[in-house]
Amino acid sequence: MILLIGDGMGLGHIQAAMVANRGQLHMAQMKHVGFSLTASASPGNTDSGAGGSAIATGHKSYNGSISVDTSGNRLLRLPELLARVGKVSGILSTGDASDATPAAFYASNIDRNASIAITEALIENKDVKILAGELPGPYREKERKDELEKKLNQAGYQVVDNLTELKNAKSEKTVAYFNEQDMVAVKDGRGTILKELLATSISKLHGMGSGFFIMAEGAQIDYGGHARDLNYVVTEALDFDQAVGEALRYADQNGETLVVVTADHETGALSLLDADVKTGSIQASFASNDHSSMMVPVMAYGPWAQNFLGYYQNTELFKKIAQVLGAIQQ
Repeated sequence: MILLIGDGMGLGHIQAAMVANRGQLHMAQMKHVGFSLTASASPGNTDSGAGGSAIATGHKSYNGSISVDTSGNRLLRLPELLARVGKVSGILSTGDASDATPAAFYASNIDRNASIAITEALIENKDVKILAGELPGPYREKERKDELEKKLNQAGYQVVDNLTELKNAKSEKTVAYFNEQDMVAVKDGRGTILKELLATSISKLHGMGSGFFIMAEGAQIDYGGHARDLNYVVTEALDFDQAVGEALRYADQNGETLVVVTADHETGALSLLDADVKTGSIQASFASNDHSSMMVPVMAYGPWAQNFLGYYQNTELFKKIAQVLGAIQQ
């Protein structure tokens, strides 16, 4: 299974990208569409910690935490559960690898900002075979980075810092920590790294175990929403859609792969006031620079795609994914 999370991506973001691309999106090929309700256990709007954790664990929690319950107790995460039925996992992001959404799938902490503790939780992780994202901030000092790499090596991970090395890595477990320049915004020259990371991870995980689970995050759609920057949102959503296209191509080729595309929450309360597909022009308004309470779409393609129709809480995504992959009974 391939789960693609557009961080902060609501219907407005998707339609803006579709209009800018003259009506064409890979996401538009996904005919099974449901809606996820994203409220957390905290008052007000969810954050990525609680939103990502709901998908990763099937439980609501407070904002500011990752994969713990409302009492701070560690929760079982999807990669752990899926490992029990022989599935291997990869976690990919175009943001900081210790940030809330990717971290929710490999670590548990009452503080989503505890970057060091979250990063080093990977040392004890036996279920995630590939982790890729920007090098977490605390490790940009060489001595600390070298010490982390030594610990990860001892835990069986090969540590690389570019796509070529990731493709050529021989270890069963690999961490790819990219530098800041590699993970700038698309509008500043990043390129299609998420699509390439996904293709590489599929190639490496295919045939390892009895199937795989990959979570790939388009992290910077959210950044554009916070900045109220329509160009930022659209370019990141189109980049994310390229990764969706890669997933759909593999699903068609493989025949046994489910692709699910969703978001952890919506950011910016984006409204389209005018949208001309013929010219690609958009007039839009952000009602906020923060997360909103709007539900987000869930698009599915492949075997069991019909299971994702309807309206449901974001916690149901965990259960639906686990059921499809045989980790819990239907």
